[in-house]
Amino acid sequence: MDVVATVGQGTDPADLGPQPTNVRVERFLPQGDVLSAVDLVVSHGGSGSLMATLAHGLPSLLLPLGADQPHNAMRAGELGTGDNPRRHHRDARRDRSSLPRGAR
Repeated sequence: MDVVATVGQGTDPADLGPQPTNVRVERFLPQGDVLSAVDLVVSHGGSGSLMATLAHGLPSLLLPLGADQPHNAMRAGELGTGDNPRRHHRDARRDRSSLPRGAR
């Protein structure tokens, strides 16, 4: 599996240390260039990222941080276009009866 990650203008990719040969870390890459070559998008679920992902017909794994992102992740989950693994963790903590007996 190849991984392409962007860290934003405020972070130097070199600060993350050496990466395996299948991992590419950049400050910025044009979304259109990246989305045409990937199978899954992991993002914060911001409107721009999510709309671009949907426009390319790609599934999303969403890790919302704030602003519109939690709502976007919730709607993407409801519509079946994305998933938020944090939601599953939160739901499991809230309803422990759904967990296997040894995990309660």
